[in-house]
Amino acid sequence: MSNEVQPLLAEALASEAKWRSLVENAPDVIMTVDRQGTILFINHTISEIQPEKVVGTNICDYMPEEYHGVVRGAVERVFKTGEGGGYDTKSLESYGSRWYTSRVGPVIQEGQVIAATIIATDITERKEMEEALRRAQEELEQRVVERTAELAQEIEDRKRAEEQVAIFQRFVENAGQGFGMTDLEGRIIYGNATIQRLCAIDNVEDVIGKSFTSYHTEEDRRKLEEEVIPAVLKDGQWMGELTLMTEKGGPKPVIVNYYLVQDEKGNPSRIAADEFQLRQSLTFADPTNGDQGSEFGFPQAGFALLPIADREF
Repeated sequence: MSNEVQPLLAEALASEAKWRSLVENAPDVIMTVDRQGTILFINHTISEIQPEKVVGTNICDYMPEEYHGVVRGAVERVFKTGEGGGYDTKSLESYGSRWYTSRVGPVIQEGQVIAATIIATDITERKEMEEALRRAQEELEQRVVERTAELAQEIEDRKRAEEQVAIFQRFVENAGQGFGMTDLEGRIIYGNATIQRLCAIDNVEDVIGKSFTSYHTEEDRRKLEEEVIPAVLKDGQWMGELTLMTEKGGPKPVIVNYYLVQDEKGNPSRIAADEFQLRQSLTFADPTNGDQGSEFGFPQAGFALLPIADREF
């Protein structure tokens, strides 16, 4: 061998050794395949199988059938056009079910595509993150849908409740009976128009904040404090005759129904009352002396004694 050839050969061998070392130690799977997808060379495998045992097998043998068409199409396109391409695939469960993204390029000799080079990079972690993100997005969207439906129902329920309250409030405001409500300390917090007439006051707001006992006689006040209020707090209701002291027009006998209003937890919250005026005070017959009793009546006909149904206005 001439002195001129030896240096060239040594350089070529050194270059090949560097290339082989680079390929064999690359983290990606690098292979060449023919037009049918038969593996001609592979730097290392994704399992414990030796590379030489993989050579001669088909690339599609290592992935689920659903990817075969994509891979064969990419290889065929390289041979037909000489242009590269790529695809994502997943290995079989027996090879770890790993995700790979592959770039395909031509191996050209004398102007002809003689093989295809495939470089496959493991992207399993990225795919798992994408899948986790997708599931989280779906769960979020589902929660948004569910919450939107809940809010729509809540709005509808609130609207219906407000309509019912408005109807009941109109009924109470226009009722011929007096309807009122106090806090547990006896301060008046609500009174309807009939209360205003019964108390002979110019504006119902004038009674708000005042003690309801201030509109009764001294005798009735003692009865309210010693008998009525304790009975309401204990039994939930008291009904009987009292005398209403008005600012104009003097005393008026009234039948009052006091009852307890509870909050949503069942705790005492308010004391409500409905009342109507008698034409004269009630008296009861005493059969021992032949007393037939006195007649009484309502100020006008057609009234019904209707309790306030646990509502505040």
